Amino acid sequence: MANYKKKKVKRIKPTKSNHPGKNHRSLTEDVKMQDSRIRRIEKRRRKLKTPNLTFTTKKPKTAKKNKEYVSEYKIIKGNKIKNKFKKILYYISCLFIIVVIICINYMTPTGLVETASNFIAKLGSGYDTAYLQSNKIIDFRNDHGRISVLSDTYLELYNNNSKQMLCYQHGFSTPQLKSSASRILVFDRGGKNFKVFNNSKLLLNESLENTIISADISRSGSIAFVTESTGYLAQVSVYNKGFKNKFTLYSSEKRISDAALNNNGNKIAVCEVLVENGVYSSIVSVY
Repeated sequence: MANYKKKKVKRIKPTKSNHPGKNHRSLTEDVKMQDSRIRRIEKRRRKLKTPNLTFTTKKPKTAKKNKEYVSEYKIIKGNKIKNKFKKILYYISCLFIIVVIICINYMTPTGLVETASNFIAKLGSGYDTAYLQSNKIIDFRNDHGRISVLSDTYLELYNNNSKQMLCYQHGFSTPQLKSSASRILVFDRGGKNFKVFNNSKLLLNESLENTIISADISRSGSIAFVTESTGYLAQVSVYNKGFKNKFTLYSSEKRISDAALNNNGNKIAVCEVLVENGVYSSIVSVY
């Protein structure tokens, strides 16, 4: 028969660490689970070594109805709304400036750029005596803050301090001068050519189909020409500052001797000459 012997087993006394007691949870006791988001926040806080801050947020699904969820961070509002308001204010300011510039450009007679150029040309001091390029003066005018001198060869412009702003050789045989607050018109009476200047440069150098009898220029830059006409006794043509035709008047019974524009160039007064029974009479009509 087999011989069975009892093995010697070492006995270990139970200790507090491995023996369940009053201060230890049982294996079946429910352990409260912590939200993964909170663990990440705490881990990040420990890494950055930031102070403990608290704020209230929306409570998780597992939280009780009457309790607020407490975290260790405080929500700080950014500058998104403030920056958006600044951007809107910036766009409104830009739009306001553009509208102001457009209004000023519309209110000035020939545009903001040309008005500024004329103003700059009038600045500065000159000499006590202005020396002219020609001795044969045809027309001389002191109006609109400048001095205009038309000779048989040159058009010369000076400011009130005798500073020369423009000197141009026109090349006309019978030149005539008309001036306004913004521009100067020089045309060849009996010819077909004309030139338009501002205080500093030549703007237009054009010619008409018919012979020029008289002309006028308005503050807005519009030009009116009284010319001969094929099939009529006279013709009046009005052009805007860009030399585009605005109005044409034909006269078959009366001769037209002269015309004048208002400041805006919207109306024109025409002097018509009529001969009846050897008697000359003139009529002024406004269009």
